[in-house]
Amino acid sequence: QVNIFSSNYALYGEISARIMATLQSETPAVEVYSIDEGFCDLSGIAREELPKLAAHLRDKIWKEQRIPMGVSIAPTKTLAKLGQYATKKIPKIKGVCILERADQWQWLAMRTPVSEVWGVGKKLTAKLNDIGVTTAMDLTRLPLDNARSLVGVTLVRTVKELNGCPCIDMEFAPQDKQQIVC
Repeated sequence: QVNIFSSNYALYGEISARIMATLQSETPAVEVYSIDEGFCDLSGIAREELPKLAAHLRDKIWKEQRIPMGVSIAPTKTLAKLGQYATKKIPKIKGVCILERADQWQWLAMRTPVSEVWGVGKKLTAKLNDIGVTTAMDLTRLPLDNARSLVGVTLVRTVKELNGCPCIDMEFAPQDKQQIVC
């Protein structure tokens, strides 16, 4: 009962580069966030085209790379990451989550543990749980002054983003790479 996984980092990097190139060819701009995540700028794409684009991206990556991929579209980066949680946990949506309206992201936030919110780690989860914040929805209701006193401006941005207010800009210039060398 042992699973063995490859640790071929060169291969992972190659596949990631091909996926990001596909995203760059299909969308106006891409922020490569990590080896397995990117944020696409979809400004200029008609709202009614977004579901078709999301399904197309997912299908194209599967056909070209044989990598299953979730696609989440939302007005903020934090909501897009929340949507990614849904692509993994809700089979009915078939790997595509589009959060256009507050009622949609609120429905998801009520069902998502606060520990699954982008940027909320174990220590912060414990602090939030201690004050009764156990879901992403609870976090959306946290007064900004409380968020600031708990962690600072970072948590304030997260709360605002969960409420549909973009606070985290896209970064299209690549950051210096953090590397593991073997």
